[in-house]
Amino acid sequence: MLAVVTGAEGFLGCNLVRELLGRGIPTRAMVFAGTEAIDGLDLEVVRGDVLDSASLESAFDGAELIFHCAAVVSIAGNQGGLVERINIGGVRNVVRAAMARSVKRLVHVSSVHSLVPDPDDEPIDEGRALVHGTQHSAYALSKAAGEREVLAGVEAGLDAVIVNPSGLFGPNDFGPSLFGRTLLWLRQGKLPALIDGAYNFVDARDVATSAVDASERGRRGERYLLGGHVSSVLDLSNAVAELTGGRGARLAVPRWVALATAPAVEWLSARIGVEPIYTSEAVRILGDNPRISLEKSRAELGHDPRPMQETIRDTIAFFESAGMV
Repeated sequence: MLAVVTGAEGFLGCNLVRELLGRGIPTRAMVFAGTEAIDGLDLEVVRGDVLDSASLESAFDGAELIFHCAAVVSIAGNQGGLVERINIGGVRNVVRAAMARSVKRLVHVSSVHSLVPDPDDEPIDEGRALVHGTQHSAYALSKAAGEREVLAGVEAGLDAVIVNPSGLFGPNDFGPSLFGRTLLWLRQGKLPALIDGAYNFVDARDVATSAVDASERGRRGERYLLGGHVSSVLDLSNAVAELTGGRGARLAVPRWVALATAPAVEWLSARIGVEPIYTSEAVRILGDNPRISLEKSRAELGHDPRPMQETIRDTIAFFESAGMV
C-alpha cells in the first residue's frame, strides 16, 4: 500500500511520514518547497503544487492512501488571498485528484478552528457547526470551507475522513512553527512578558499517530478532534524554565492591552520587514474556548496525547540538536 503525504516538508507532514515509515508503509512525500525536514528518510520525494491539478494527479498515481497536510496557517488575515487559494482551492483540487485516481481513502487535516468555539462553557466536540461569517478569522473560515469541499467529495463517492488538531508543537519543527517559535524564544529568554490566555496544545507526533489510525479505523465522512492539554501561556513559560534551568516570563499582559496594541505592532513589523510577535488574530485565539472533547477520538482511534512536559522536553532537545538555540 502506497501512501502519499502532501505538505510533507511541513511540521505535521514530516512527522506523519516518519510515523508511516515506522509502520512499514511505503510513502511518497509531495513537497512544494525544500526537503530539509525529510532529508535522509527512506521515501520517494516528488514536487507538487495543490493549485496544479496535473501535478496532484501525477503525485497520486498508484497511491491507495492520501494524507492532505499542505495548508497555510495564518494569524495575519488572508495574506492577499493565499490562505483561501491553498486552504479551499487546494483542497478542492486534492479531492478531485483523489477521485480521479480512485484512491481508497483520503485523510484530510483540518483544524479545531474550523468549528464554532461557542458555547465556551462546554468542551468543543465533533458535533459543533463549521464556522461562517466575518467574525471569524480568514484561517478558520478557510479550514471550514476546506472541510465542506471534502464532505462534498464524500457525497460524490469519495472515502474520506477529517482530523482536526489543536495547536501543534513538538520535535522535527524545522520551520519553526508558530508555537515552536514561541517555545524557542522562551528557551532563549527573549520573551520577558507574555499575553494572558490559554490554548490547547498537542504533540505533532500524537497527531501523526492518530491520523494514520484514522486512515485504518476512522469512519467514512466523519471528523475526529485531535486535541491535547490546556495550558496558559505563562504556565508553558514556567515549564520551559523548569526544564532548562532558565527564567520564565515574569509578566502576563492582559489580553485587552495586547489587542489594543496589536495594530501598532503589526504596522511597525511590516515597516521594518519582520514577522510580528503577536497579531490581533493571535490575541483573540488565546481568549477562545480551549477545551476540546477527546471522547470520540479516544474511543474510535485510541488517541492518547502524551504529557506536555515530555513534548516540551523533546522539542527543546530538537532545537538544541538542530543548532537553533
